[in-house]
Amino acid sequence: MALIHLLITLFIWCFIIQALLSWFPSSPDSAGLNSAKNFLNSITAPVLGPIRRTIPPVRFGGVGVDLSFLIAVFALQIINNFI
Repeated sequence: MALIHLLITLFIWCFIIQALLSWFPSSPDSAGLNSAKNFLNSITAPVLGPIRRTIPPVRFGGVGVDLSFLIAVFALQIINNFI
């Protein structure tokens, strides 16, 4: 059970790091940043994709806010607590 908790916690951290890295623009000069973004996207896309298709971004003024990260992390925390 401890291994499952650890894996879920690492997965949650992948979501958090991906959200933080999304604030930094990609450029050809930042190959390491681009590869980290691509790696994290490949890990988290299978979970975020269905959530994004189900729940569209929420509009605040002229800005759309993607809540899929929050929903995924919240759901993983609940699963982690019940295991």
